[in-house]
Amino acid sequence: RKVRGELVYTQSNFGSRRNTIKSLLISTIHISLLLQTRVAIIALCALMAVAIAAPPHDETVVVKETPLDNIGVDGYQYGYELSNGQAHQESAQLVNAGHENEALVVRGSFSYVDPETNVRYTVNYVADENGFHPEGAHLPSV
Repeated sequence: RKVRGELVYTQSNFGSRRNTIKSLLISTIHISLLLQTRVAIIALCALMAVAIAAPPHDETVVVKETPLDNIGVDGYQYGYELSNGQAHQESAQLVNAGHENEALVVRGSFSYVDPETNVRYTVNYVADENGFHPEGAHLPSV
C-alpha cells in the first residue's frame, strides 16, 4: 500500500529486506576475507620461491694455519689452507743485510680449486730484487 506517493513497508516486508541486506553484508565480508587470504597465500608463496632460489650459504673456514713467524729481524713465514681448497704459503729472507743491495727475497705458493671444473690451480713464485716471477702449469712460459 502507498501513502502519499511513498512506499510503506509492512512488518513482514521490512523483515525480508533486512535479511537481504544482512545477507549481502555477510557475503561482502566473506569475499573480502577470501581475497585477503588469497593475497596472503600468494605473498607467502612468492617469499618461499625467493628463499628456495637463493644460493646456498657457503661458509669458508680455515682448516690449517701455519703460525706467523715474524720476529722482525730478517724475514717471516706464514701459511693457511681453507675448506674451499684455497691455500697460501709464503716465507721471506733478508739477503745482503746492511749492504747497498739489501733485499727481501719472498718465496711462496698459492692454489685454489675451480668450482666449475674442480681442477686445482697452483702458482709458485719468487719475488726478489729482480721482480716477481710466477710459475704454474696453467701459466704461459716466458
